[in-house]
Amino acid sequence: MLNLIILSKPGNAMNYGIGTYARHLEAGLINTGKVHVHVPVIEDRGHKEFTVEEKGKNLTYYYMPLPAELKDTGNYKSEMYVKYAGIIVSYLHDILSRISGAVLHVNHFHCTEIVKKIKENFNFPVVSVVHYTMWQFLLKGNQKWLDAIWSKNGHNNELSENDKNALVFCRDEKEFYHLADRIITVTGYMNDFIHNYYGIEKDKIHTVYNGIDLGTFKDYDEKSKNEIKQRWYIGENEKVILFNGRLDNQKGLYYLLEGFRELLRQNPNCRLFAVGDGSFKTYLKHSAEIWSKVSFTGYIDFGLIKQLYKIADIGIIPSVYDHCPYVALEMMLNKIPLVISNIEGLNEIFLPGLDCLVINPSYTKEGNLFFEKDEMAKNMYKLLNNAELANKLAENAYIKVTEKFSVERMVAETVEVYHAALKSG
Repeated sequence: MLNLIILSKPGNAMNYGIGTYARHLEAGLINTGKVHVHVPVIEDRGHKEFTVEEKGKNLTYYYMPLPAELKDTGNYKSEMYVKYAGIIVSYLHDILSRISGAVLHVNHFHCTEIVKKIKENFNFPVVSVVHYTMWQFLLKGNQKWLDAIWSKNGHNNELSENDKNALVFCRDEKEFYHLADRIITVTGYMNDFIHNYYGIEKDKIHTVYNGIDLGTFKDYDEKSKNEIKQRWYIGENEKVILFNGRLDNQKGLYYLLEGFRELLRQNPNCRLFAVGDGSFKTYLKHSAEIWSKVSFTGYIDFGLIKQLYKIADIGIIPSVYDHCPYVALEMMLNKIPLVISNIEGLNEIFLPGLDCLVINPSYTKEGNLFFEKDEMAKNMYKLLNNAELANKLAENAYIKVTEKFSVERMVAETVEVYHAALKSG
């Protein structure tokens, strides 16, 4: 029996891709019957004292409350947070001391100090997963920008505060990944990045694409498309375009709204659903004059998302940068015809013309990526008005997700990495 310790950290990320990944991985590992999953929940605000909860056979959660004096969890290098890392290890010491053949799995690079403390006290190999990098958030995915500030490393007086922060995060991530015995990336391009920029040996890095439970959408309310549309006050013949993701620069909603505005000039009987939390004020302002055609739902229950998946005529993923998003896998599994941005990460999942239509990026001389609104509108219009093409793309995408992106495949490949870590640890 393999003992796996998965550090869990509550937060907004758990409502999106990392949370979906963690839930699919946990369930998939339990289903093998060969893994006992231990989940220490750090920075917990739901319990007043250390609590152990058996959640089923081979699944144990350990809740470790956040000390009252540690109000700012943003500074993971602070003296107080280092002290909290020590408290976490003391909470778990008796439990972890009785575990043999264990692997520590970490999804958040902010856990550096905790990982250090665990490695100091226990001989567990560490497997870290790269779900995102902070420089992409701060530099809008602009690698040319990163290269420019990287070359000035050590000359911080020449850098803006934003650029300094990007470098600090890069150093923190580099330190974190060097603590690991094995690293999983969910895309090939990030595999190359952490090797080239962070100096991680290639034989320590494994690319394991995200996987989804293929039965995720088999148990929901089988109401007809029209019944759902009536309940949501959507016209029977109104076309539904679905965006599902955070409302921020990364996900490309600004460009989608520009393209949707153009689409409405050709096909006014459309509605865009923008599902997710984020900068509502920014995007509401950018939706001026088409407010009646855009529905911002905020973060909604997955049961409601399932209904939207059922009524969506097309889905769109206009990310400026991305990795292996679960939204893509979910839409593929629901046979929703897709328009995606032709960027690194997404281009490892899709083949243009076979299982999607793509919006090709353009670049400013500074290296900032943007999308042309006319191309965005043209591809949406094409799928809405060519049922044969839409059905072909959707069917091919469905075949691909069932054959290549199952949770069973992801779990099997991840377990191989755990065993490689045990051998090298």
